[in-house]
Order: sequence, then C-alpha cells, then structure tokens
Amino acid sequence: MVNCEDVQCDMRELCCRSVRVYMSADILDNPDTRNWMELHENVSVGEDENGAYMQFLTRCKNNTDDLRCSAYGERPQVCVKFVCNRMKRS
Repeated sequence: MVNCEDVQCDMRELCCRSVRVYMSADILDNPDTRNWMELHENVSVGEDENGAYMQFLTRCKNNTDDLRCSAYGERPQVCVKFVCNRMKRS
C-alpha cells in the first residue's frame, strides 16, 4: 500500500487541511440549515458518492510547512486508514 509519506503529492495539502463530516441528506435538504452552514467561513457543504457532508477547511496541527506529518508514527487511526482517491487512480 502506498501512503502519503512515500510519495510527493501536491494534493496532500487538501487532505491534511480539511475535515469532512458526513451527515443525513435530510439536513442539507432544508434550505435554511444549508444556508446557515454556508454562511460560515471555511465551511462548505455538498454530496459525493459517500453521501451528504459538511467540510471544514482547517489545517491539521501536525501538518508541517512542507506538507508532511510531524507525528506520522503516532498519527490517529483515521489518518492511518485513510485511502487517497488520487493514489487509488495511480
């Protein structure tokens, strides 16, 4: 398996600088709720093949200026299990 530390990836900035939370599509169907979410800076909402989501553009505290993980050996399991869609296409 290829991981982010093994490749020079110009997309790493995206996966280490945002958090995507999936939710019931019913939440996004309410225009008032969707509008409220979108009024916040660095927040976006949408849907993909996994469902409806809210995404927060926020940098991981372990992300270094050269886009590497300063805690790679001790990173959370969600990071360990993450599979980059870009690398899947490679």
